[in-house]
Amino acid sequence: GSTGSGKSEFLKLITSSLLAGVKPGLIQLVLVDFKGGAALRGINQHPAALTLVTDLDEGRHERFWLYLSGELKRREHLLAEASVSAIDAMPNLARLIVLADELPAIIASHPLAIGTLDAIAARGRSLGVHLIATSQSLSGIPRALITNLTMRFALGSIDPGDLISLLPTIRAGASNSARAIAIWGTNTCSFDF
Repeated sequence: GSTGSGKSEFLKLITSSLLAGVKPGLIQLVLVDFKGGAALRGINQHPAALTLVTDLDEGRHERFWLYLSGELKRREHLLAEASVSAIDAMPNLARLIVLADELPAIIASHPLAIGTLDAIAARGRSLGVHLIATSQSLSGIPRALITNLTMRFALGSIDPGDLISLLPTIRAGASNSARAIAIWGTNTCSFDF
């Protein structure tokens, strides 16, 4: 969604809903906020939040991406040791939610960012690592990453080309600034939030 469409607020709403519906300790949050940390700083106060990295923390970026890559490997080893293929068979292993506000800027920030985010989008679901990201447009986001983000939302006024990329069968005029559209597969659902 465009500037002012409510992307950061929607991200906070999704996070609050997730945290309210799950027993403490079963969700952990990793926050990546490339608007100086202003959008996600409040969520960082929640006990489930592990860390907040912003565009202002340039000295921490490499260590952060190595940490996330290492967490994927750690979880692969845990599943292999338990002889299971997915986190569903390990109910006590917390799900890790990576909240990323301003995805194109995050991708451009460090060479390790795109590989780590691609790995989360491609393999994270079975490992219990999930990515929820915002962007003003699809520009700067590799197609492979978009393909693996199976649930998408178009908020407010969105570039018609981006909307067609997200859902090729959408009719012109299906989105307006007062609505949001949830997109999964070839399905859509308009809603207000």
